[in-house]
Amino acid sequence: MKIRTAVLGVFIIFLAAEGQELPSPHFEQSVIFGDSVFHHGGPARIPKSPATLSHITYGFVPYWERNYNCPRWDLVERIAYFNCTISADGSITNTNYWYSAPVVDSALAYGVAVDLCIAQFDDSTISSLISSPSARANCIHNAIEAMLARGGSGINVDFEHPNSGYGDELVTFMAEFRESLDARGPGYWLSICLPSVDWRNTYFTDQLKNYCDAMFIMGYDYHWGSAPNTGPVDPLDDPTEYYDLAYSVEHYSTQSGAPEKIILGLPAYGYDWPCDGPYRGASTTGSGSAVFYIDAVEGAEYHGRLWDSDGSAPWYRYDSWHQCWYSDSASLVERYTYARAHDLMGVGWWALGYDDGDPAFWGAVEQVFCTDTIAGIVVDDGDPGFNCDFDNWNYGAYPDSGWKNDYLWCDAGDSIESWARWTPTIPETGAYDIYMWWMPASNRCDSVFLRVRGVFNDSFFISQKTGATGWHYIGRFLFPAGTGGYVGISDRSAVGGEAVIADAVRWVFVGAVDTIVDDLDPTFHHYGDTVWWRQVAGGYDGHFFWTNSTSHDYDVCFAEWYPILPRPGQYEVRAYIPATNSEADVKYIVFHAGDTDTVAVDQSAYADEWVSLGTYYFSGAPWERVYLGDGTGTAGENIAVDAIWWRTVPLEVAESPAAPKEIFVRAAPNPFNDACAIDLSAEVEFVEIADISGRVVFRRRSPGRRIIWRPQNLPAGMYIIRTLPPAEGAKKVIYVR
Repeated sequence: MKIRTAVLGVFIIFLAAEGQELPSPHFEQSVIFGDSVFHHGGPARIPKSPATLSHITYGFVPYWERNYNCPRWDLVERIAYFNCTISADGSITNTNYWYSAPVVDSALAYGVAVDLCIAQFDDSTISSLISSPSARANCIHNAIEAMLARGGSGINVDFEHPNSGYGDELVTFMAEFRESLDARGPGYWLSICLPSVDWRNTYFTDQLKNYCDAMFIMGYDYHWGSAPNTGPVDPLDDPTEYYDLAYSVEHYSTQSGAPEKIILGLPAYGYDWPCDGPYRGASTTGSGSAVFYIDAVEGAEYHGRLWDSDGSAPWYRYDSWHQCWYSDSASLVERYTYARAHDLMGVGWWALGYDDGDPAFWGAVEQVFCTDTIAGIVVDDGDPGFNCDFDNWNYGAYPDSGWKNDYLWCDAGDSIESWARWTPTIPETGAYDIYMWWMPASNRCDSVFLRVRGVFNDSFFISQKTGATGWHYIGRFLFPAGTGGYVGISDRSAVGGEAVIADAVRWVFVGAVDTIVDDLDPTFHHYGDTVWWRQVAGGYDGHFFWTNSTSHDYDVCFAEWYPILPRPGQYEVRAYIPATNSEADVKYIVFHAGDTDTVAVDQSAYADEWVSLGTYYFSGAPWERVYLGDGTGTAGENIAVDAIWWRTVPLEVAESPAAPKEIFVRAAPNPFNDACAIDLSAEVEFVEIADISGRVVFRRRSPGRRIIWRPQNLPAGMYIIRTLPPAEGAKKVIYVR
């Protein structure tokens, strides 16, 4: 247990000046995001052998993520739908789409338990509620009725925070909740949210454990939106901090004596602060903006990911100065491992949806909690599908350092290019997420050349230097059935003295090359009056919906189909027209990269047929979709609503034109002292910038024709621009500070 007394006095003095209370991130984000609808995620992708979880995984889904569909429901044990708001008399004042949220339907369809989160963030309202027997009874009755009406199986209580002195009333409230749930039948869950620090000493976990199935530590906002200094949102076991995740876990585990009932909640978000300097602890010059996990990860790719070893947290900085501190798959792996080592019930997130279905996010869960049931096709360094120039590789065997405790490594300092290749046996042509296992270390290579040969060919560089030991997400690629594809690496660009690791590669099936979204699939969404939803037999997959056209010039009801595509490219979009209830002249709207197209279709001309809506380029953005509303055609005619098919355009059409024989790079101004515009005569697969020693200081994949490079914390000097394919022309720039 760490010694904390030296820092405690300073921190408490500061908090007293600030009022001794931190704002609730749940409440803050409901104010910021509550009027919006965000990520859709993608179709659920349960592997053919669903995962067996070693620990509970518990995700909060806020109502602004109500359309989110988790791509790996098999890695989620329970969700808590946030929230139904409770008043002082125990009535529900706002259900926040609880009765219609698609995410609840999706979770239930895949066998994931759903809890209703009841919430209140005003301390006087909470105190009035839990101190009144009649209000408590009213609240408990209303919450249970709402939960049962939706097919839920539990209640989560998120009251932040009762006034001091109301700890006993909170215990009484939870005891009465437990009794009422048990009276409805066995197996109903009851959980409570705990603040990261119990400032008011109102959460008596030594008693609450007797009535709760789980206690969820909100392990975030140790550095909050209005914090005076930058730093990790969820420092793990930080010697420079008094309050961190280790403090919270130690406190509640000791107080309750029941670590097996504690779920460690972790942030799937970060904060971007304006500040007065480039280093951790810089003074903030304004309030930080909450940043979704997926946006922060992409921001780090653009600006350059940094790692704070004290807080075990990633961050990045830009524009003299902003700092963004966030969570990524590597930092989450360390926290998952900590939860396992301390015998906690499991982990959870605020909030699901913020990941936007990122494969690396879910790969981290699988890595730590499904080690015996990991999904996909794995080719290890000793398997028949693995090959390399063995004379140039060394054998490494250290516990917990390699997949199955062994790996190969080569010294990149010699003059011979070393290579390794993994060739899987692919059972079905389609899109696959690719992961590679390695143990990062300071002597690992920062620029390992990687080639993916599938239906298309991709080449780029990866770093094996930072992050956590385990599976690292490489990307999503199309692979043909059989043994015609592979993943390969080499040390062609590595710096002398660095080590390249060759261990295991994993392919996880995502979906077929062609994507069909049917009318009952999770990424089909409907809106409007129930008159729309007249379901009948027939159509593409034995069922479809129909409604009447309206006489309005706007849509009363409408439907949307969201695809999950294996990769960006050209797709022919087709709509299935059933033989019955298809009379109207309708207008499909296709939302695709860069434009929106409206396509008129006379449904009466087709009977159980696919009709083409045209060929378009799709980038894979979450807003791309096909839309159909009822404010079209002649009033009273029937409109059929069935399946949409994104059909891959044949490769000879879809493949990019041959790369130009010469690619020129120009940089201006050169020399420069702030920013440099790098212009390319043609698109390339990647651009990287190295210093004169060969150390890569900047890398961008698929950058387009122009990059603006703003060096951060780099010395003045000459830098070299490199591209793949290799470029001719100017390749050197001079940075003058």
